[in-house]
Amino acid sequence: MTDEMIDTSDIPPLDEAFFAKAKLRVPQGQMIVRMQVDSGEELQDEDEEFDNSPNLFDYLSSKNGNEIAKEVLKLLGEVKNVTLDASLQEKRATIEFQRQIRREQSIVQVIVFALSLTLVSVLTYYSKFDSGIAVLLGTLVGYFFGKGAQR
Repeated sequence: MTDEMIDTSDIPPLDEAFFAKAKLRVPQGQMIVRMQVDSGEELQDEDEEFDNSPNLFDYLSSKNGNEIAKEVLKLLGEVKNVTLDASLQEKRATIEFQRQIRREQSIVQVIVFALSLTLVSVLTYYSKFDSGIAVLLGTLVGYFFGKGAQR
């Protein structure tokens, strides 16, 4: 069947208003397209006459098929670019989030260290600093500085 043989009289024409409302929808996840192209040799039988209808490559070689193939390749290129852009933006956001977390952890570490040093100084001045408080403060400071080393 050729393109001219298809009855398109009941299909309304697509105008600029249709394309103005159109949106590109990119599927989530992976999309795998598999196509098997047969030469038709295994379908040929000695008793039957072989159907010599044009195959996919013949159709793509035609003017109309070539235009459709160009549009499909263009669409696939756009899907690839959109996917790569989204992936890049996601990685940038992740890196920025990790930097923000590291900054906040550093600030907390400095505050805990300064408070611990101040507390040790005050308790030593009033002769209230004993081994229990030393272990508690050592554990607290070690936890925060050890947590930063796990990155």
